[in-house]
Amino acid sequence: KNAGTNKTVTVSGATISDGNEGGNYNVTYADNTASTINPKAITASFADISKVYDGTTNATAGEGTLDGVVEGDTGKVSVTANAAYDEKNAGNRTVNYTGVTLTDEEAGNYSIAETATGAGTITAKEITASFADISKVYDGTTTATAGERTLDGVVDGDKGKVEVTASATYDSKDAGNRIINYTGVELSGAEAANYTIARTLTGKGTINRKALELVADPASTEYGDYNPASFTGRVDGFVAGESVSSGDSLLFALSDPSASAVGSYGITGTINGSASGEYGLNYTFTNAASNENAFTIYARPASVQDMVLSDIIPGIKGKPGADISATALDNAMEQARDKRAEVGIEFAVAQTILSVDADKTLSLENQGMKKPPSMTAQEVAEQVHAQQTDNATGTEESKRKKGAA
Repeated sequence: KNAGTNKTVTVSGATISDGNEGGNYNVTYADNTASTINPKAITASFADISKVYDGTTNATAGEGTLDGVVEGDTGKVSVTANAAYDEKNAGNRTVNYTGVTLTDEEAGNYSIAETATGAGTITAKEITASFADISKVYDGTTTATAGERTLDGVVDGDKGKVEVTASATYDSKDAGNRIINYTGVELSGAEAANYTIARTLTGKGTINRKALELVADPASTEYGDYNPASFTGRVDGFVAGESVSSGDSLLFALSDPSASAVGSYGITGTINGSASGEYGLNYTFTNAASNENAFTIYARPASVQDMVLSDIIPGIKGKPGADISATALDNAMEQARDKRAEVGIEFAVAQTILSVDADKTLSLENQGMKKPPSMTAQEVAEQVHAQQTDNATGTEESKRKKGAA
């Protein structure tokens, strides 16, 4: 029964209708040894198949079904084939079957086309995204900039061809370790259609405390005056709409309460008694560098018009012609300097004024002596002594000349 060539066909049971029941003929049989049984042409169909996108056209053939197999051969002939998707991308695809072959014991009795087509689906591959930890300084909002993205699950060959974007927000505006909520997660790029991703994700973030500065307002006084009882200042660095709470104490005071000498001093700001530290949930605070010299005690300008040497140097009162030693003059100047007078100090010296030029040269006038702060008492004394000596010498010389005349 099997298909093939040179088959023998045996004929038997032939009858002749000749009205004599075949008696008029003799029938002999000649065997046919050159007959052919051709394989029966049948068709195959393959079940629909599917796979997850993997970047290739590789396919596993669907289950094959043969149409046209004769009764009795069912289960005795099978079909195999190679399968491939018509392209690699996700979507509804055509599956091309090649090398279609019949197998099993009755396969030789059938023929089938070597190619066939079927249907298949490539589904987009689900991948995941992660975002690097992020941080910012407290700004009073939950606004965030998404961290660097990493995609997990992208097939070889597609890396760099699919990207992810998302909107990011902190779960709270306050400083601390925070959760980052990523929403509107989307894929983009040449291969984006071959993947799917969850629309929302979470990550980690930190909001750092914002630094505040306590800035003292500059203040000053003159030597000898009382220092101010209080000082003012401000806090720089608060985000819009925030300030020192009404129940908290912001104060500014001298760093050295005993400051009295001419010079610069610090003013220290405090919040609730502390000069630095944390403030509330979202801030730290310190004193501004400018606070170190925010308070100045200036020298007091003075003019002592009626201070006469006879009141300072013992033994010369009522003696307008008395000599004044350098030591006595130096002591007098020291007493004047102790009074913190800087300019305009005048002394009556035997009805004669000694004025000091810019080059520290004393000259005689008829009103007194002036000493600027840039000239020491010793320098004054030396010049006074020199000029008095010159004057005395000139006087003696004049007397000798008159006597000779």
